[in-house]
Amino acid sequence: MSLAIDDRSREPRRSIYGLGNDRQTEYRDRRRGVGGFSAALALGPRGMNVAVFEGAESPREAGAGLSIPPNALVLLKRTSLCDDVEKITTRSQGLTLRTSRGEHVSRPGAPTLQSYQIHRVELLEMLLGMVKGPVWFGHRCMAVEDRQSGARLTFANGAVYDADVVVGADGIHSVVQRQIGLTAHPTSEGIVAYRGLVQSQKLSWGAELRGLNMWMGEGRSFICFPVSQGRLINIVAFVPSMCDMEETWSAPGDVRALAAEYEGWDAPVRELIAALDHTFRWGIYDRPPLPYWSRAHVTLLGDAAHPMVPHFGQAPGKPSRMALRLPFCWNTPNATRFRHA
Repeated sequence: MSLAIDDRSREPRRSIYGLGNDRQTEYRDRRRGVGGFSAALALGPRGMNVAVFEGAESPREAGAGLSIPPNALVLLKRTSLCDDVEKITTRSQGLTLRTSRGEHVSRPGAPTLQSYQIHRVELLEMLLGMVKGPVWFGHRCMAVEDRQSGARLTFANGAVYDADVVVGADGIHSVVQRQIGLTAHPTSEGIVAYRGLVQSQKLSWGAELRGLNMWMGEGRSFICFPVSQGRLINIVAFVPSMCDMEETWSAPGDVRALAAEYEGWDAPVRELIAALDHTFRWGIYDRPPLPYWSRAHVTLLGDAAHPMVPHFGQAPGKPSRMALRLPFCWNTPNATRFRHA
């Protein structure tokens, strides 16, 4: 996703691009939305025209459950987004831990902090509906060229856009990251994650499921939580693997292979897997910190700047926090502060 940003108080040309999808003061973000849309919403009220460019053809291309952790929730409650998010979220208090056989794991003194669980598509559609500027889907960024007075974005569909600043929120395979001279060196953790959504009505106990639930066994873990006001149950299963796997959310997985990994586990785990119509898998890779996030008129946001493995549970929280901080990173509309970020 990319965003383009123009300061309304200046001549029309001033703009910021973030890889996603924007054009006026454009900030463009290509990570299918949470960070990019959040940044567009944060920058608009600061006197900037924001346009968004997204590589996906529609927000419905990437659907999964997300958990908004307590640290991100604190910030969310300070914004105007909170009431809208609460309409589409499922709330949880703490985390319930069990062994692979179903025995409850006690955690004396562990905090029971509130978190929100939400369907990714529902969150993206909510954010999309709140963005005031134009949003263009089907714009896959191919190149970012730094120029004397800004930056130029070139897209696969032939479109070319100029802006004062480009913000790349285009994920772990960031095009913008490479364009500013950075090269990430991922290291496999030897883990594959399976994900999927199950209709609650398929399970006799599905409608009663509450909160974040995690089962732990030898080399494996299994997480589930309700989304879409309890109509769906999101699952994520981590299993060991000696094979290199694609680092993508959209690679198809084998439900039978997943079931074999959890043979003999607690009944709810096996029943959830059996209720899956299909599953997706992705390899888990870690990356060392980047030496910098910005160069001249280009900067990075979210996983493009600071990727984290999913075990930290910061998927939607991190880009949102960075996006909401973005307007405070410069005092003037010419984006010179980014050169030293």
